[in-house]
Amino acid sequence: MPDLHCRHHKERSVKFQSSLLPLLAVCLALLPAPALAKHEANHRYNVKGFVLDENEQPLADSAVTIRSGNSVIGYQKTNSQGYYNIPLHLHDTDFGKKLQVRTAAGEAVIRATFTPGNKATRRVHYANLIGGKLVENQFSRRRFPASVYIASTAAVVAVSATIIVARQAKRRRRRKLAKVQKHKKRKR
Repeated sequence: MPDLHCRHHKERSVKFQSSLLPLLAVCLALLPAPALAKHEANHRYNVKGFVLDENEQPLADSAVTIRSGNSVIGYQKTNSQGYYNIPLHLHDTDFGKKLQVRTAAGEAVIRATFTPGNKATRRVHYANLIGGKLVENQFSRRRFPASVYIASTAAVVAVSATIIVARQAKRRRRRKLAKVQKHKKRKR
C-alpha cells in the first residue's frame, strides 16, 4: 500500500517549486547583464603595468593616458598599488604602431607588438613606469625573493601533512580502543 504521507509531501514540494519559478524568473531579469567584451579578440590590446616612484613606491590614483599621435585612445587611474590595465582597440594593421604612455611619473613610447591574425593569444603589453623609466616586462610587487615564498609554501605543506597524519593516527587509536571495549563487554 502506498505511503500517503510521502505522496502528500511530494505534491506539496512540487507545488512549492512551481510557485518559485515566476519569482526566480523576475529575480534573474533584474540582475545586470554580464559585461561583454568591447572588442573582438583580434582587436583587443591591453597595456598594463605599475606606476611607481624612484623608490618603487606606488603612485596611487595617478592618471595614465595612452595616445596614438594626437588622439587619446586609452585612459585610466592607477589603483592603490599603482597598477593600471587599459584595454585598447587595435587592428592587425596597427602592428608596430607607436603608442605614447603618459603618467605623473613620466612618459614613454611603446610599440604595439603582437602576432597579426592570431585570435587565440591574448595581446598584452607590459609598460611599467618606475621613477620615470620604462620597464617593458611583467613586473611583480613582491618584496621577498622567490625562495622565501617557496620555503613558506613548503612549511605550510609540511605542517598540513603533519596535522593530517596526526588526525589519522588518532582515529585509528579510537577505533582500536572501541574494538577493545566492545570485546570486553562481550566477555562479561
